Amino acid sequence: MIAPLNEKGPVATGTIFKTNEKPERTHDDSPRVESQALTTVDVAEILAACPTRPAYIDWVGIIAAVGSVLTESEAVAILSAWSPEESQGEYARKLRNRCQRVGIGSLIERAKCYGFDAKAFARRRADRGSVRRQTIDTPELATIVANEATARAVTKVEPVKREVLFPALRRPTCNELAQIRISRGFPVWSPLEHPVRDGMLFTATMRDGTETVEAWILTDPARRAAQARRLDGKPWVSIAAKAKTLPGSTASWPVGAALIQKYDHPVYLCEGGPDALAVEILAWLAGKQVLVVAMLGAGNRIHADALPLFCNRRIRIVEQNDDAALVAGSKWARQLHDAGARVDGWTPPAGIKDAADLLAGFAPQDEDPTADLERAAEGTELFKGMTP
Repeated sequence: MIAPLNEKGPVATGTIFKTNEKPERTHDDSPRVESQALTTVDVAEILAACPTRPAYIDWVGIIAAVGSVLTESEAVAILSAWSPEESQGEYARKLRNRCQRVGIGSLIERAKCYGFDAKAFARRRADRGSVRRQTIDTPELATIVANEATARAVTKVEPVKREVLFPALRRPTCNELAQIRISRGFPVWSPLEHPVRDGMLFTATMRDGTETVEAWILTDPARRAAQARRLDGKPWVSIAAKAKTLPGSTASWPVGAALIQKYDHPVYLCEGGPDALAVEILAWLAGKQVLVVAMLGAGNRIHADALPLFCNRRIRIVEQNDDAALVAGSKWARQLHDAGARVDGWTPPAGIKDAADLLAGFAPQDEDPTADLERAAEGTELFKGMTP
């Protein structure tokens, strides 16, 4: 059943929901800048607060933000002065294919993390008054403007760098993948080799109170977030919970987002590690190629740095059957819709909590258990209508 997204979240009675209305913007008391009035000097000043040579996913978002307010020639000149190209013409290519939903606000928010004073910037813009829009079409002039902006900018304050405190990670053995299968009640484990190859699934030896235990850890190549669960399926004694987000993690980072640029597959956004692994197995059984991304909790919003990665991509949110999950699905759908993604969602049948429980309930009935599992995976409608 197709059901529209509403203010209270997706309708819980259906299998599929989709976003079909533009979400209302919430009130924000932070200083606003009219993007149409921004000059190259303004943008260079904002950009000067940001460290050069950022990670690729951050770099793409910065280019999109600059391109939202400047012409291509202006943007190329400003960006080149800030952080020189590694290959000729790369800024122009990225600008022509930039995400249209990313605006200058994302760059301002990033700059503020590095000491940029938005209020002081607004005062300087007011002092400049009716300065005409400048056209910068030479690297030399762009450098002058960038240097001027740097001189005017407040002293940069490097934020505390968040680094996830990982234990010694290792590639899971077949026995360890089988342990995950057993603890979750999954019918097979071989599809879990896929997240292992992609650098998302690891095992490690960890401390749990006075115990030394084995755990499986979900992360991605960005290493911005990670969550651990005990291999034996028991809760962590030290926190009285089954999932432990590792210290230093950015919990709002969608684990797996760092792989979106690598694959053209439809993206399945799940809540938590068990659902992410379940969807990997279900996709394998159904003969589908998908990219699975996991949010580490229903209370988290999708991190602003990750949103540009979802632009122009086909996303299906894999929900859980509880009120908090339905609210989270609605929230994520709105964020992704605003980021330029095509979004819908799937909820498990009534009486089933989530995708992991659905998969655990598969019980082969005939002489060909593999075929029976494949039919069951197709019957979930989880992959119905999904194309890149």
